[in-house]
Amino acid sequence: MTPVRRSAQLDATSTDAQRSPPIVAHRAHREVRASWESRLTDLHLSSPQASLLRAVAEQPGTGLRELARKLHTDPMNAKRIADGLEAAGLLCSCDDPTDKRRRVLGPTDAGRALSTEVARRGRNW
Repeated sequence: MTPVRRSAQLDATSTDAQRSPPIVAHRAHREVRASWESRLTDLHLSSPQASLLRAVAEQPGTGLRELARKLHTDPMNAKRIADGLEAAGLLCSCDDPTDKRRRVLGPTDAGRALSTEVARRGRNW
């Protein structure tokens, strides 16, 4: 029996690991996200920003917790993204008249127009 070099064993193991479904899915996700973000470059939006902007435009008056659940992220991340979009003049926020602890978001005219363009690009992708 010929002894197998340790490095050859590691190579065989890493090849198997690289073919595992979670690794393959992760790579596919990265490629899809990179492709989508390349379509958003000239709009100066990241994929998470485009998702949040679309969600708010589709359902104005949504709160941050609802958005976080819809986008499968945590409320602090949703807030950070929303704050950036608000600073860019794409979203506006105000107190919820029925619950003073809650702030609701809505698109500005510029945000609505940009959201429509994001949706168009998504349909043509």
